Amino acid sequence: MSTPDRSVGIAADRPAERGLFRALFDDAAVFPPGLATLPQAISDHVARASSSYADLIGPLLLPTSAIKDFLHLQRPRQVEVALIGGPGADLTLVADARSRIEPARQRGDTSRSTSQEPVTGHRTALEMP
Repeated sequence: MSTPDRSVGIAADRPAERGLFRALFDDAAVFPPGLATLPQAISDHVARASSSYADLIGPLLLPTSAIKDFLHLQRPRQVEVALIGGPGADLTLVADARSRIEPARQRGDTSRSTSQEPVTGHRTALEMP
């Protein structure tokens, strides 16, 4: 098979609007293949939020098993998270985390630490068998 001399396909008259890709790429740094530690994943996620492609980055994906650690870590700025749980996930843990995150988000509460800002949002996704 040979390579054609010219492009094949349809060329766009104008590039796609960047807004179409807003928050398209979830940050799954703690999951394979990256397997970053939670503090490193948070630090990297915050760095991406200051990058030229920040608008393309979605929430930091966390397993439900990391909720307690996440809530106790110092976070240098606001972090949007999405909770991921598989079969057997402890839903009481998820409910507890949501109840702790939501009031802080609504109040803008930073009382847990002077250098810590509240979580900006949360999503809960449960993988069903």
